Amino acid sequence: MLIIVSYLALGYSVQSSSTVYPKPTAVYSGGVLFGKQIAAVSVGFYHSLLLDTNGAPYGCGDGTYGALTSVGLRFGVKEPVALDVSPLGGAKVTQIAAMSGTTFLLTETGLVFVCSCFCN
Repeated sequence: MLIIVSYLALGYSVQSSSTVYPKPTAVYSGGVLFGKQIAAVSVGFYHSLLLDTNGAPYGCGDGTYGALTSVGLRFGVKEPVALDVSPLGGAKVTQIAAMSGTTFLLTETGLVFVCSCFCN
């Protein structure tokens, strides 16, 4: 079971919701996560990342700045989506990091890939 407690990183807007999660809350485990074993979790302020045991990364939360590669620039992605890792050329992702509106992916070859819009 996966536990994430960051409210904004789950794709919810603080201004538009009256639901508060003061205790750990199980995250949706259907959809693209169904049957997957999660090996790593990284929670940024605006989005969350998950990495399964096969090296496939997933994300949910705010993709407005490109951090959730496969959904375009979209806010409030409440269910995890598989990230588009086609630019990695088949290299397995071994580590993930979420920071503000940016996603970092470290591959088994030692290359670091970043997903963000790099807006001014």
